[in-house]
Amino acid sequence: MNTTFKNIFRTALVAAAATLTVFNASAHWNSKGPYGGSVQCISVIDTNIFVGTYNGGVFKSTTQAGTTWKYVHIGMTSGKINAVAAIGRKLLTATPDAGVFISTDLGSNWAASNSGLSNTNVQAFAVTAAGVFAGTNGGGVFMSADSGATWMAMNSGLTNMNVTSFAISGTTIYAGTAAGVFMSANGGSSWTAVNTGLTSTSITSLAVSGTQLFAATGNSVFGSPLSAISWVAAGTGLGTGNIHSLTAASGTLYAATDDGIYSSPDVSVAWTAANTGLPNDTATAAVAFNGKIYAGTKNNGLYISPVSSVGWAANNNGFNNLKTYALATLDTFVIVGATNKGVYVSKNLAATYKLSNSGLTDSLHVSSLVFDDMMLFAGTQNGGVYMSMDTGTTWMDMNAGLGSMNITAMTGTPGGKLYAATANSHVYAVMPMSGAWADVSAGLPASIAINAMAADDSIIYLSSYGSGVYKYSNGSWSPLTSGLGNMNVTSLAVLNHNVYAGTDGGGIFKFSGSSWTAVNSGLPSLNITALTVKDPYVAAAYKGGVHVSYDGGASWQVPGIELYIPTFAAPNALAFTATRIFAATPDNSYYSNAISELPTSVLEIGSQKAQGNVSIVPNPNQGSFSLHISDLQGARITGVYVYDITGKKVQQLNNSTDQQVSLPYAKGFYFIQVHTTNGSITQKVIIE
Repeated sequence: MNTTFKNIFRTALVAAAATLTVFNASAHWNSKGPYGGSVQCISVIDTNIFVGTYNGGVFKSTTQAGTTWKYVHIGMTSGKINAVAAIGRKLLTATPDAGVFISTDLGSNWAASNSGLSNTNVQAFAVTAAGVFAGTNGGGVFMSADSGATWMAMNSGLTNMNVTSFAISGTTIYAGTAAGVFMSANGGSSWTAVNTGLTSTSITSLAVSGTQLFAATGNSVFGSPLSAISWVAAGTGLGTGNIHSLTAASGTLYAATDDGIYSSPDVSVAWTAANTGLPNDTATAAVAFNGKIYAGTKNNGLYISPVSSVGWAANNNGFNNLKTYALATLDTFVIVGATNKGVYVSKNLAATYKLSNSGLTDSLHVSSLVFDDMMLFAGTQNGGVYMSMDTGTTWMDMNAGLGSMNITAMTGTPGGKLYAATANSHVYAVMPMSGAWADVSAGLPASIAINAMAADDSIIYLSSYGSGVYKYSNGSWSPLTSGLGNMNVTSLAVLNHNVYAGTDGGGIFKFSGSSWTAVNSGLPSLNITALTVKDPYVAAAYKGGVHVSYDGGASWQVPGIELYIPTFAAPNALAFTATRIFAATPDNSYYSNAISELPTSVLEIGSQKAQGNVSIVPNPNQGSFSLHISDLQGARITGVYVYDITGKKVQQLNNSTDQQVSLPYAKGFYFIQVHTTNGSITQKVIIE
């Protein structure tokens, strides 16, 4: 390496080097809570617990105590998980919209496996010596004899194709359907209805306990001897809510219901509520294993209890599955987030959160959050605008003069004036604490659907899906559409008097005073869902990740966020603190990374920055990955090199656009630099 290049490299890194070298590679873009959320299914495999959620993918705990959770989603295109099962160390997940996904590394990576699966609305699994069975909604039963690689329909004798659940006893498999229970004693080759005694045949769950088979249907449980199926109602005392899951442990049957968990050591006698420690919430799933019962809830995450004495304790550390709607940050440490459980406030950089809804009567429907100096404002769907002067500890409404209580967007000016857009296509302005809202909608179309607002000193911009961007100046609004190639605007941001508009399908446009210009170089998606800025950065979210520009949109680089945000999630809000960037996801709470880890001028080291993309999969990795170089705009590759964090060249790679790379180096940060006839491209590699 020549001395000049090495000095440039080191100079570009020196400011961040201390931080970079102390970060654990796995810490980048990690979950920042608040924790909790919905559980759809639970599976315990060896010492690992896997939890499937309604919309947020799969979470894994490596200990049966469920102490901490890690999101395991890479490769999944759906977050709707109906079931998780194991064939040895191979995992399978069932989704209602994308079929089956398989992992061979205990959840770290997933791949779709739907060959022969003509119905991809998969609801349940069963693993037998003959193979793995998948129950679908509309396609009946499919069986795989090669561990999920290929599937074939196995529906002979099955008169209902909505298969909801399975149970196994020896070599016999039972299938619960919307029309009762079916049995197969020949590996699924044929099925026979076994419904004698059932007064309701819409089966939601099956379980085997000893010599008995149990079926949940509606809010009732039926039991039958396995030796000769004939159903009878199993006990009394269940609540009135529907039953979602049955499980058995040490001779006791447990039912997860709308009214919590019920148990019975002898279902011919009675059921009793077993909810000590559980929140008042729907119990969605229950699994017993190795002396413990794992219970999932609809809104409050996962709870664990010993079988010997039922008493539940929440175990949600890392289980980031709350729905999020809005996000605001203040200075260095304060994070405020709106979720389906209300507004959370953290005053220690997301280390801990506190529900902060006192006085915020529409706390479950907060659509926007804005800081104006130290004052915090919340716009809601049903209750108008609320103000907090103590960072969320207490709230008061401030709705005098508002023509609608459905707030769709807000922004504030440096002078302290607050602007709020409403669902009835109006914009209102107010100086907080000094009067009522004033309608300032002159010039706006009568039916414009406003979805975002941004301020540049006293000038206000708003966006609409279908109507583009409008500018408020001198007391009225006017369209700002010259050069705007896509009118489906989703988000706005202003940096250094430049306006950025994210669109659905056209990427990002930049307005610098006269006309809009598309600025999409390096963006992997043109469907932008959120924007935010902090000089010199513009950050843009899309389905599956976030890219960052540090050169005013001239180029976009990936900060690694897509490695942790699920590919099926489109972040709906972004915000910077003094030291970190935060991203809100629709179903997976918040993620964050240090600003020091965002792309900087290090990407321009060595020579003029060239056009092109460098893809490293997976990243982070253990030293082995696929390297793909594309979009070089006709340039020729002249060299591909690996550098360590100090700027030392440690390896030269092939001059090819696609190659498998193996780096035999210690854990840490490295850089792949591609030299071309038009300049260079650099991408970070994390070995963990």
